[in-house]
Order: sequence, then structure tokens, then C-alpha cells
Amino acid sequence: MSAYQKFNQEPAVHIRRPRLHPVRTLDAGDVLFHETDPATCLFEVKSGVLRLTRLLENGRRHVIGFAHAGDIVGFSSDHGHTADCTALSETTVLVHRRGEGDSRDANAEQGCDIEAAAMRQIETLQDHLLLMARPGACGKLASFLLAQVDHQAGTRADLSVLQLEMPRSDIADYLCMTPETVSRALTKMRRGGLIRLETAQRIAILDREGLAEMAGAE
Repeated sequence: MSAYQKFNQEPAVHIRRPRLHPVRTLDAGDVLFHETDPATCLFEVKSGVLRLTRLLENGRRHVIGFAHAGDIVGFSSDHGHTADCTALSETTVLVHRRGEGDSRDANAEQGCDIEAAAMRQIETLQDHLLLMARPGACGKLASFLLAQVDHQAGTRADLSVLQLEMPRSDIADYLCMTPETVSRALTKMRRGGLIRLETAQRIAILDREGLAEMAGAE
């Protein structure tokens, strides 16, 4: 039997290859999706920061969260998105069609990544509820700043300087405070030697342990 005949008699081996996902790049201010848009895709953040907002009954917009590198947005139990999603900086996302993680030929590792991202989102919501239970503005803001430092740990080597992609008005909205209260809390931290305000959105972390103590005290 020739090698050609032997090859044709052997059963075919099907190699599963990882899916290649479309990549989208957003500029600051670009909208990834609107509330009530069809939720046909999940979006995995590779770089940049996204802001999630919802419209309240009185017509006011409320910031409900931020998504950083490694997060996945677009989860919905219904067929429509439950929030507006806007890029705060130049942002790159991978596009996953909903249900790919459950398909038979999907990459199993990808499905695990999506499940892990969903669990992280639940944990983030729980952490936010605990954060809102804190009575003091400085404690809330200190916790928020420390969380942002942790988010930057995977993308920046220098963790002593925090580059905030969101304006103070968004931070205030997310923490259910006024921008003036955020400014006063930052001033208190600066005077206490915990931080140095280099620009409106660039903060040098001088005493991380002190920030942690402030977060735990209030």
C-alpha cells in the first residue's frame, strides 16, 4: 500500500482552532452601545477605560461603573443592553458574539474567561454596595483611589502615580457625592500627606497605607 493510499484510509483529524474575534478601537467620547440596544455581543476591554451609565426616571444620567483592561461588558439577562457604554480614553475591545462560549466548537479557555469576568463583575457590584455603606466621603474616595491603583497594576509599572481617566464629576456621580465634596476630600488627603495633586487627573500616591487606613476608618 502506498503512502498516499494509507493516508487517505486514515480517519481525518479535526483540529479545533481558537476563534479570531473582531477588534474595535474607540476614541474618547465614542459610544460602544446605548441602553436598550440589542445585546448581541460581549466586549472584552484590552486597553483603555469605559464608563457605564444609566438614565434615571427624572432624566438624569447616573454613573454605575467603569470597565478596565480585562473586564467584559455587555452582559444582559434580556435581549437589550441595560446601560450606555462610553469610552473615556482611547480604548480597544475584542468583540465576542453572545453564546460563543457555549458552542461546541468554541475555545474552552475563552468560555472560562467570560465566566470569570462575569464573576468579577458580580464581586465589583458587591464591593460597590459596601462602598456606598461607608458614611464618610474621604473613606469612600480613598477606597475608590486604591481600587484604581489596583486596576493600573497590570498596565503601568509605576504605581506611585495614579492616572485617572474619568473626570471628577464622574467620580462624584459614581460615589453619590457632589464634585465639591470630592474636591474637599482630595484637599484633606493632600494636606494629610497622603497624596500630591499633580494635575486634575494625575495623583501621586505618597502614603498607600495611610489611604488604606482612611478607607477602613470611615
